[in-house]
Amino acid sequence: QSNISSGTTITLSETPGTGSIFNGWSGSCSGTGSCSVPMTANKSVTAGYSATGGSGTSTTYTLHVTSAGNYDVTSLNISVGDKITFMYSNPISGEVRTTFSPGGISSVTLDDEFKQRTITINSAGTWTYKAQDHNGNQGTLVVQ
Repeated sequence: QSNISSGTTITLSETPGTGSIFNGWSGSCSGTGSCSVPMTANKSVTAGYSATGGSGTSTTYTLHVTSAGNYDVTSLNISVGDKITFMYSNPISGEVRTTFSPGGISSVTLDDEFKQRTITINSAGTWTYKAQDHNGNQGTLVVQ
């Protein structure tokens, strides 16, 4: 806790330690870039981190989804802190919503406008992912 003059803008940056990655800001900041906070009142900012189980770097996996809801990868074994980028291949019409069960991972919706979405996996477990309301296949996601 520090005393800072009113009207001063402070900039925060993240530095994850070995074996962790930065997940984003909460409170008076959001996102994953640097955080600039104009001090017009008392402010609170939290930096979120998660363990990667190793080097402190994360891996991004790409999973292609067709407009029929089919995935080109039906089984993923990843680590906490890794990311999955869903790419919408050859969109025709409508949208594909990928859901995870049981819960714990947010769903991802892709359509002509949102052809790519990336999510960060922040907790260990095993999930089945599938295309909701489409004839697509399903896959298994194991997070260590």
